Amino acid sequence: MRPLLFVAFWASGVAGLLYELAWSRYLALFVGHAAYAQVLVISVFLGGLAVGSLAVGDRSRRLRRPLAWYAMAELVLCLAGLAFHPAFRGITGLAYGALLPALGSPALAGAVQWGVAVLLILPQSVLLGTTFPLMAAGALRLDPGGAGKTVALLYFVNSLGGAVGVILGGFVLIAWAGLPGAVLGAAALNALAAGIALWVSRRAPDRPSAAEQLERQATEDSPWTLPDRVTVRELWSVLLGLSFFTALASFVYEIGWIRMLSLVMGSATHSFEIMLSAFILGLAIGSWWIRHAVDRSTRPLRLLGWIQLCMGLTALATLPVYEGMFDVMAVLVRTLPEREGAYALFSLSRYGIALVVMLPSTICAGMTLPLITGTLLHAGAGERSLGWVYGVNTLGSVVGVGLAGLLLLPSLGLERMLVAGASLDMILGVALMAYAARAGWGVRRRVVPLAVAVGAGAAALILSTVRFDQAILTSGVFRYGAVPDPGDRAMLFYRDGRTATVAVHRESSGLTVQSTNGKPDASLGERWLRSVSQDLERAPIYWQDEATQVLAAVAIMAHAPAARSAAMVGHGSGITGHYLLAKPDLERLVTIEIEPEMIRGSRLYYPANRRVFDDPRSVVVIADAKAYFSHRQERYDLIVSEPSNPWVSGTASLFTVEFYQRVGDYLTDDGVFGQWFQLYEMTDEAAVSVLAALHQSFRHYRAFLVGDTDLMVIATNADRLPDPDWEVARYPALLQDLSHVHPLDPVHLDAIRVFDSETLDPVLSAGPLPNSDYFPRLDLAAERSRFLDSFASGFYGFCEDRFDVVAALEGRRADFAPYAPVPAWGITQMRARALGAWLRDDGWLESRRDNAPADEYARAGQRYGALLLGMDGEGRPASWRSWTRSFLVVEESLHRGTAGVADSLLYGRARDYVEAADAPPEVRAVVEYMYGLAAWDFATAASAADLLIPAVTDGEGWIDAELLLDGSVVSYLAVGDPRRAGQALERLLPVTDRNADDFRTALLGAYVNRALVPGAARP
Repeated sequence: MRPLLFVAFWASGVAGLLYELAWSRYLALFVGHAAYAQVLVISVFLGGLAVGSLAVGDRSRRLRRPLAWYAMAELVLCLAGLAFHPAFRGITGLAYGALLPALGSPALAGAVQWGVAVLLILPQSVLLGTTFPLMAAGALRLDPGGAGKTVALLYFVNSLGGAVGVILGGFVLIAWAGLPGAVLGAAALNALAAGIALWVSRRAPDRPSAAEQLERQATEDSPWTLPDRVTVRELWSVLLGLSFFTALASFVYEIGWIRMLSLVMGSATHSFEIMLSAFILGLAIGSWWIRHAVDRSTRPLRLLGWIQLCMGLTALATLPVYEGMFDVMAVLVRTLPEREGAYALFSLSRYGIALVVMLPSTICAGMTLPLITGTLLHAGAGERSLGWVYGVNTLGSVVGVGLAGLLLLPSLGLERMLVAGASLDMILGVALMAYAARAGWGVRRRVVPLAVAVGAGAAALILSTVRFDQAILTSGVFRYGAVPDPGDRAMLFYRDGRTATVAVHRESSGLTVQSTNGKPDASLGERWLRSVSQDLERAPIYWQDEATQVLAAVAIMAHAPAARSAAMVGHGSGITGHYLLAKPDLERLVTIEIEPEMIRGSRLYYPANRRVFDDPRSVVVIADAKAYFSHRQERYDLIVSEPSNPWVSGTASLFTVEFYQRVGDYLTDDGVFGQWFQLYEMTDEAAVSVLAALHQSFRHYRAFLVGDTDLMVIATNADRLPDPDWEVARYPALLQDLSHVHPLDPVHLDAIRVFDSETLDPVLSAGPLPNSDYFPRLDLAAERSRFLDSFASGFYGFCEDRFDVVAALEGRRADFAPYAPVPAWGITQMRARALGAWLRDDGWLESRRDNAPADEYARAGQRYGALLLGMDGEGRPASWRSWTRSFLVVEESLHRGTAGVADSLLYGRARDYVEAADAPPEVRAVVEYMYGLAAWDFATAASAADLLIPAVTDGEGWIDAELLLDGSVVSYLAVGDPRRAGQALERLLPVTDRNADDFRTALLGAYVNRALVPGAARP
């Protein structure tokens, strides 16, 4: 029957870690992701385990059938799991809606919020803590012989279940069924464990005195006897102290390793799950390894002492091993193909990296509890040692978590914190040997100085040879697949903060980059860091981050010209906040940053961000954004959210429908909310989940391309956003800040507009699932997207395609405008409009470039001139296909970035030429089709598409299939023929390079389906 109990306890271990994963996510949604909140969640969980274990430790001896009590605990856990999700939503909803707002004081609200969080998981954690001593007591009473081995096997199966539970929950259950599904899965495993234990309990012999028999049997089977100078009580105190402090050291390791490995593997959620699982697996292997020695060792204290010493030494040895993992990761990133199957191999490889670093020490750690418990059992301490050893060990874990996360890490840094934990373990080992030697228990006195010499010598050797290169630590090797050479980067700032490692470095190009756990979060060129009084020549913005930080602020201010109060989620470099403070009538800007080292590191961008630090209207607070808003209960005219990328652990919760709905409560009636997110390392599906969340939460929103591949979505609770007031770009302080950049002309700012919410309504109202706190689709998909180097190509197509599908659907024209130098060179439509205006300028042949890259303008001018010159003659071209390709290239140069307007010179000459030269019908159709798209003469475009679609689907080419697909579907819809629009979509999609998830296809399909419904409004 004992094998069945091992199965039950394995299932219980899986369930326990499923609960820990799910609860940590649930409570982070309520109390936030700040360092104190993270420590609180872990401490409540571990503290509950300790309380439960200690409570049962003194009582199990008096229980007649501990397995029946174990089954009852598992059954109550099952019921609690079934009720947890609705209870959490109900209780936290009540807290947000009534309790916290009524308290008035932010400090009191925070205390009450934490108290509610504790009560949500503490009872279940206490119950989980009772399971080990109850199960161990029941298993030992079935077979008192080999007590130490039984205890070791129970630790093994439970820890093995935990290691499996982390991976099962993180990679499968939460992705498949969300947080509620993970909790329900854990509840089902509780029920399984309860059923097995109850079945075994009913068939086990009824032995009321089994506890006494166990204690006698354990003492009789002991391979040793206590020395005369050692009492059971004294041994009890010594080994419980060891249990406490070795757990403290182990959790210092765990916190340190997780933070260190996040620099190698990335700080994504799956990376943390891999590291946690590897840590627990090491504990399981250690318990398995020691199972025979627990009952056979004649010198248990000496064995424990050497294990502690080895644990410290192997922990120190992880430092040089850790350095080598950066090269391993670089090879993995460079060699693994960007395919789905390779991502599984990549995750498995990361698991291997975590094992290489952590396994030796965690194996040693896994040996300690079985050996300590077995030693006390053989000494006659009885059943209470089962609960007390486990409980005191868990208490040590609680202290280790708090000490490492809140004190050692920020004060010592990662490397020295790990050394401190290793030193503690080695001291424990030496102290235990010294105690055994003094007591005359199998340890010779000369062994103690030998142990000291071994530990000190090895520590000195490792510490003298290992010097972490900060440039390598913060290189983002998990992203770029390269380790920088020494001297490639000038490190300006490096700090191990409570939640992240923050660094600032300067590259050889002069770019100053701020990174979090190796992921760049902001950058500025050296021109921006000069004094504003310096006279600098005007030039475009070339670096993406520079454009994003400027244009994000300008775009949201343009929609809130009357704003007086503002809040910003995420400090980063402080540049966006600096530009928001250029608004002269803004009275207050609150910047909410979770990591204080980000604030300190950003000072290296001074004076470019000076107003954030110098302006009395600026207030910087260190807090989790969700917690801050709920505590303060203030309303703002303007809120901006610029967190890190969604694949960073915890960040995706700032892109959820629940967060947006809460943010809406903190906006004034006509207030606006700005959400940044990137299109790189993102799929269309993931982007849709964010927009679906916004779509459900706000009445109206509008998107702008504020960087090469960055969107700023601006939303409001009002019926509609106002048209942007680009006069905000002329605020005196902003003009002074941007005196070295080409002016932000309205024609260029209009070019960055991408779509309004009405345009996406046919798709988003059809029910795509939004990113949610409870179904974290973005969080779980973002890391895979990063590895696959995915790109939201459909959304980006709206920003760079020749034919602006969205503008046509919205009826939003973009006319020709006079030439103005491009302020942000990386934004395609800005650059395209400027190039077209430059080509239409009477002086284009004189190559007026205004600091634009000479080759791009020169090539465009040469192509335009050659095409016009060729159409001056009366002859036919050598190849009509070549002529058509040239025409399309020139047409795009003249028209991309515009909508509803056609260049009369080009089209007048082209129409006359193809007519006079008797061009093939397909060539004439191309000219007419492009004219129809340019001028929004959709009847002409639809007629030309009738001829071009068969030619393209038959493989004859003539025109790009994607351009034909977009334009023909919109044209057929515009002339009231959705049937032909659907046919065009069906025929052309297979001959394009678009994948099935491309959002442009989904959008067009939604418009076709809506138009086919009788009585539906047409676009």
